[in-house]
Amino acid sequence: MSTAEFKIITPEIAQAMLVGNTINRPINRSHVDTIARDMKAGRYQMNGDPIRFDTDGTLLDGQHRLSAIVASGTYHNMLLVRGLPRESIKTIDSGMKRTNGQRLTMEGVKYANSVSAALNVMCCVAKNTPRGGLTSNELFSVYSAHPGIVESVRISVKSAVMPASFLSALHYIGCYTGYKEEADAFVETMISGIPAQNNDPAIALRERLIRAHTASRSIQRGLLMETMAAAWEAKRTHRETKVIKTKKERNLEFHGWNEHELFNGKVEDVAS
Repeated sequence: MSTAEFKIITPEIAQAMLVGNTINRPINRSHVDTIARDMKAGRYQMNGDPIRFDTDGTLLDGQHRLSAIVASGTYHNMLLVRGLPRESIKTIDSGMKRTNGQRLTMEGVKYANSVSAALNVMCCVAKNTPRGGLTSNELFSVYSAHPGIVESVRISVKSAVMPASFLSALHYIGCYTGYKEEADAFVETMISGIPAQNNDPAIALRERLIRAHTASRSIQRGLLMETMAAAWEAKRTHRETKVIKTKKERNLEFHGWNEHELFNGKVEDVAS
């Protein structure tokens, strides 16, 4: 007979439970780090998904959460279910997981998929890395701090040249850091192809993207982010340029944008 109980799991208890982890798939360290990050920041939420053991005490489900407790040095109230038949491991995680876009949709957010993608780009820019993104809990924290991203997405989805996630992230960050006029002009030029100044950096970026598309070449994500950052810096500082040049050392940073701003935001809705 199976039993269920809630129990505070400390790093020591979690480590002991992991000793019985003998039949699970290999641990994904990246997933462990993601959960541990939420745990350290106090964003982890117990959603009723249990830690499962079979009749012999073998761990069937929960290895990543337990490993994250050990890695983060935190403790959490977990639901433990014991006495399950070992065959039940075949049905664990067989359902379709919700995407962050679907989670935002459930909260009534417009353009949810594009908003989710834009928030991830904003995260990458803040961390100066082309890869990585936000956990589900981080996503809601960042969205709560930056609801104006919805308006930036609404404007940017009209562009057929630049992915909306990148253009809307650029527009929002530009507005947020005090350059709304330049950000609006950048987006308008990307959409219309009409320069707002002589040797407009937005035109230089637009034409580079069009050339790549015409040649059926995709621009690698990191290079696109780096080129976007360079084009925005030229636009922000009103510098004329016909060609977007990137630095030898990768730089995706936007003036005035960092992890503190990403997670904290401002009171006013800066993009509207």
